[in-house]
Amino acid sequence: ILFAWVFPPASRFAPAAPIILIDTFVYRDSFDGDYRDRHYPGLLECLSDEERQRVFLLPTYHKVRNYPRLFRALRRSPVNFLVKEDFLRLGDYAFALAHPFRLLGLAVNPCDFEGVEIAPLVNDARYESFASSGSREGLLRYRLARRIPEAGIPVALIIDWFENQEIDHGSNAGRRRFMPATPIVGYQGFVVSRHYLCMFPTRDEMRLELIPHRVAVMGGALVDSAREFCPGLEVSVAPAFRFAGLWNTRQERVRPDEFRILVALPLMREESAGILDLMTSAAAGFPSAAAGAPWRVHVKAHPAFIEPLPRGFELAGGDFDAALDASDVLVSSASSVCVQALARGVPVIVLGSLRGVTLNPIPEGVERALWALCYTAAQLTAALTRYARRDAATVARHRALGAALREKYFTPVTRETVRSFLMLDAADTLWLANLTES
Repeated sequence: ILFAWVFPPASRFAPAAPIILIDTFVYRDSFDGDYRDRHYPGLLECLSDEERQRVFLLPTYHKVRNYPRLFRALRRSPVNFLVKEDFLRLGDYAFALAHPFRLLGLAVNPCDFEGVEIAPLVNDARYESFASSGSREGLLRYRLARRIPEAGIPVALIIDWFENQEIDHGSNAGRRRFMPATPIVGYQGFVVSRHYLCMFPTRDEMRLELIPHRVAVMGGALVDSAREFCPGLEVSVAPAFRFAGLWNTRQERVRPDEFRILVALPLMREESAGILDLMTSAAAGFPSAAAGAPWRVHVKAHPAFIEPLPRGFELAGGDFDAALDASDVLVSSASSVCVQALARGVPVIVLGSLRGVTLNPIPEGVERALWALCYTAAQLTAALTRYARRDAATVARHRALGAALREKYFTPVTRETVRSFLMLDAADTLWLANLTES
């Protein structure tokens, strides 16, 4: 709040036409050079100058430490940003901060579900989120939806980065209440484990207007799963922005005599630490260079990851698609990059959890020759050895399977698919008209 005041916008925000508001995240390195959007890369490049001027990004800050640098960059960027601190009032922050006190008077009475008394579970979850930052952020987003129309800003469309968490519930509850004529599309630009249950909307969430009007997934094979608990949900297919590199020409290996293992770390710190611990244990049994082709481990970390790497592991530079092309196998867990690697024809080893639910993002029906699930260092070493012994025919077959998988789960980023996603073409005019009328 302080630095939004210290670095104010150059002028009052007064758009000439209704804007398209896109929910995104900024990280500590998002403004290292030109702005880098990790969630919708390539979207603005597919639009004309006139169309681009209508698009405004609504940022949520994640693991940012240098706020003066961030706000200077936001104010100077040629990309349009709508900064929520410019619209929220002190009363809105007080409303969000008072959330724990309002929870004191809320409790779930004894209730039975499928023969199980679940009130203690629900109340335990309530205590766990008593001072949740996600809840506070969701409540601020709820109030922001009120302040935007009060500021006289017309919004033609809202794109919500939709994981259906508390921040999404607050955002969409506010938008549905204070901006009822504005269509909301929840974009799911990822593939996650079936156990990540919050991502799948329910009938009650639809009834309570906590979710967008429409959910957009990256490929046709994901449509039915989005409707699993909410059969009446409207679902469309949208560009796979973060995976546009799947259509790039494969780069030749610089060192084909190496067996290169790429480790992709997810956002969760504990999950990343577990992956590195298991990899470190397995690495003790890797063959040495004297035994033939050396095994090398390269790590691609999430931008929020700041821990040092184990000895002998190298940080993978450049973009993820280039790192995939230079690798023989991917090791990860709970991340969309597992499916991305499969679609690139790179086998995947998913590391299971010995302490909780295994978050395996591989969709049902994907051929098991392309991936393995490992819980121990011995299992991991055995799976790596199997993939290290692939011959040329097996590699070619895996790449063909990956190409077929890509067509099912990923939609290319083109001007046509982007314009359809942003409802800039005539095909969506009827849907918008019906929504406004209803």
